[in-house]
Amino acid sequence: MSAPRLDLVTGSLSRQGGGVAEVARQTGLGLVGEGTFDVRLVATRDGDLDRDLHNLGTLAVRAYRFFGPSTFRISPGLFWRVLTSDADVMAVHGLWAFHGFAVLAWHLRTGRPYVLVPHGMLEPWILRRSRGLKRLVSLLYQDLLLHCAAGFQVLTEAESRDVRALLPAAHCVAIANAVGQNQPEDALPQWHGEAMRSRRVYLFFGRIHDKKGWLELCLAWQVLCRRDCGFAARSQLVFCGWLDQVADFDLAVAALNAEFGNVSHVGPQYGQEKARSLQAAHVLVLPSKSEGLPVVVLEAWSHGIPVLMTEACNLPQGFASGAALRIGEDAPSVIEGLAQADRWDKFEIVSMSKAARALVAQAFSPAVIAGEISSLLQSVLVRSGRAT
Repeated sequence: MSAPRLDLVTGSLSRQGGGVAEVARQTGLGLVGEGTFDVRLVATRDGDLDRDLHNLGTLAVRAYRFFGPSTFRISPGLFWRVLTSDADVMAVHGLWAFHGFAVLAWHLRTGRPYVLVPHGMLEPWILRRSRGLKRLVSLLYQDLLLHCAAGFQVLTEAESRDVRALLPAAHCVAIANAVGQNQPEDALPQWHGEAMRSRRVYLFFGRIHDKKGWLELCLAWQVLCRRDCGFAARSQLVFCGWLDQVADFDLAVAALNAEFGNVSHVGPQYGQEKARSLQAAHVLVLPSKSEGLPVVVLEAWSHGIPVLMTEACNLPQGFASGAALRIGEDAPSVIEGLAQADRWDKFEIVSMSKAARALVAQAFSPAVIAGEISSLLQSVLVRSGRAT
């Protein structure tokens, strides 16, 4: 008996897709290893796909040219591939884009089921952004896309509540993101200067947006460095990421570095440089006000890096296991967290590092998460009467 066919459909599989692309990649690789489904990935083709294809291993990938805004990606080729697909079930990663319309058209033609993976895109603050455009997309097709979904793969119970605020009867299953154990890198990242070798490196990694708490982190860093010149001398704050509607970020970083000489923004990091950047850090700092489930925290843990994070990161396992320290969202709380991390000795760092790696292996390994996703997809096929 042949395996049921699964199409994973998303906007981008390259670095341009950010965390959504990374989760789609991990899901595809994990499900191939799990073995229940015949997995195919379908996306648009952008300028970074060719250099990122090696990250997809032997996965079957179909990518198509697009036009229009990169956030929407109108692709006739993708539409036809999805519409005529022989898939038994589809999983849609990400909302508010053209690929969701294609999957809805396939469902209306075939009656076959699909699962939506919103990636936090139904959070209230997301719905408030670009309201006019979102209302138009909702009226054109997305309201029906949400209504017809056979299930929702959400990251947290908080995301389940966001979905049910729109669809009270929605079938939601909370499944965390997966991350594999990482092998040690044999080199430092390009941004790592000689002065950093004697400093404890605090890393902020990912999209730099107001909701991520970058401003509170900068304010906390300024206060702590002014208050404790020893902390300033033995510490380095590094921002790795791209700017998202934060016009004053570069000025703030430049002012801090001019005063203390220990703050830098080194831009987004990908592939090997990303792994080296995480490994070069002593502590990851994420003072977010709102998150789905941040992949970068899992990636830091897979490298054995302790984390300072807020409860908004939705990873309470990190606090319980000793892999993370809870901080608040305001600057005084971030100051307290940084000061506590500064007091950690090497034995505490080693203990937190071991706890981080153990937590990833127990709760977030590709095999564990792939099994949970496979169970959800199989249950959708059973409920739709299409199980083989």
